[in-house]
Amino acid sequence: MTPAQVTVGDRVLVAITEIDGCGKGYVTTWIVDKLRAKGVRAAAITIDGWLNLPSKRFDVSNPAEHFYLHAIRFEEMFAQLVLPLRDRRSLRLEADYTEETTTEYRRHTYEFEDIDVIALEGVYLLKAPFNSITTCHTGSNAASTRRWSAPQLERRKDYHRRRPFAHTGQSAFPRRRFISNETTRKLQPRCS
Repeated sequence: MTPAQVTVGDRVLVAITEIDGCGKGYVTTWIVDKLRAKGVRAAAITIDGWLNLPSKRFDVSNPAEHFYLHAIRFEEMFAQLVLPLRDRRSLRLEADYTEETTTEYRRHTYEFEDIDVIALEGVYLLKAPFNSITTCHTGSNAASTRRWSAPQLERRKDYHRRRPFAHTGQSAFPRRRFISNETTRKLQPRCS
C-alpha cells in the first residue's frame, strides 16, 4: 500500500522510523500532506514528547542499551494516545510532555477528530512488540490488508549489498520485556 492507495474512511497506522536526524519528520510531513491533498484525514504524531526525563533516559554504566530500553515512554504513548486514536478515530488527551533537554514534564493537549491515517514518527518503532501495529490496514477495503512499510527498492535482490550499512533485522541488544502483556495484546492487528 502506498499513500496513493489510501482513501477516505480507511483506518491506517503507519510507522516512520529510523535514526535521529535522518529526515523522518520531513518524510512524515510529505506523507501527511499528500494524504490531506486527497481529502484523507491524516495526523502526524512524533514520539519526541514521550521521552523519559534525563534521569531515567540515561545511565553511564551501559549508555547505549539503557537508552534503547528506557528512552521513550512507549507503553504510555500506545495505551493513552496511539491505540485509542486508532480504535476510536477521535481523541482529546492531556498528557505529560517533555523536550529533549528539559528536566521536568509539562502538560500537552493532543486533539484529533475523525482521523483516517496516523503517521507515527520516531526512533525504535520497529521493536518486536510494535511490528504488528503497522501491518494492518482496515476500513472500506479491509480485504486487501497489506503492509505499508518498505519501499519497492528494498525488495530488489541486491538492495542490501548496495547500502553502506546493511540492515540485518537483528538488534545489537538482547531482547527484554519493555512493554506489558496487556499492551502487547492490544497491539495485535485487527484484520478480518
